[in-house]
Amino acid sequence: SKAGPWISACTELLERGESAAPASADQAGTASSLLRQYRASLRASNAIDLAELQQEALRLLRGNERLCDRLRARWRHVLVDEFQDTDTDQQDLLDALVPENLWAVGDADQAVYGFRGAHPAGFLAFVRRPTTRIYRLEFNYRSVPAICEAAARLIAHGPDREPLELRPQREPQPGAITVLLETDPRGEADAVAREIQRWLERPGTTPADVAVLARTRQQLVEIEFACRRLKIPALNVSSKVLDWALPPQRWLIALLRTCLNDLDDRAFRRVIRPM
Repeated sequence: SKAGPWISACTELLERGESAAPASADQAGTASSLLRQYRASLRASNAIDLAELQQEALRLLRGNERLCDRLRARWRHVLVDEFQDTDTDQQDLLDALVPENLWAVGDADQAVYGFRGAHPAGFLAFVRRPTTRIYRLEFNYRSVPAICEAAARLIAHGPDREPLELRPQREPQPGAITVLLETDPRGEADAVAREIQRWLERPGTTPADVAVLARTRQQLVEIEFACRRLKIPALNVSSKVLDWALPPQRWLIALLRTCLNDLDDRAFRRVIRPM
C-alpha cells in the first residue's frame, strides 16, 4: 500500500517519540504534523490513548525506586502473553518493574504487529538471558505434516530467530498445498470461490463439506459475497454483530462517555446524531 510508509512513520513517532527517524524528511514532516494534530485533539477531549498511558506510567516509575519496590512487592509473579508483539514502552515498563518471577509466552516467528511499533527484540533478549529457563512448545496438534514442513522451511529464512522444530501430531493426508497470489481482497475472494466451485464439481461433494478459515472477519465477508456471486450457498458463522456494536448500544455508550467527560466531542456528536 502507498500509505504504508506514512502510517509506519506516524506509528514510529507515536510509539517512540519525536526523536524517532522515519524513512524520509517528507514523511517526518507529515507524520509530525499529523501527530501534533492528533495530540491536540486528545487534549481538547480530555482524553489519553494507550501509547500516552504507557509513557505516563514510565515517567512515574523512572527515578522513583520506592514506587517500583512497592509494585514489585505487590506483583511478585508476572505473566506476559504474546511477548513478541510488545512495543518499546511495554518492554521498558517490564524492565522498570523487574518482577521476581517472570513467565513469558511468545514466538518471534509470529510477530505480526510491527505496523504499530511492536518488535520481538525484547522477547529474544529475555529468551537469551542466562537465567531464563526455556520450555519449547514444539508439538503441533492443528496442522497435518505437509503444512508444518512448509511452514518450517519458510520461517527458516527469518533473520535473528531461535530455532524451533515443529512436530506434527496429526496423520498425513493426501494432497498438496496450493498457494494463490492475488493483488486485492476481491481477487483473493473470487479465487477462493472458484476453487470451491471446482471442488463441488466432484461427485458426492456438497457445500456442507467445505469450510474456509481466514485471519480476519472481513476476509470471510468478501469470500461469502464471492460464493454468492457464483450461486454457491454460503454461511458466514462469524457474521453475528456483537450486541455492543448495534446502534442503540453505541448511542448509550456515547451518552455515558459524555456524562463522564463533557469535553468528549466525538461522543457528544454521536449522542445528538439520529440513529
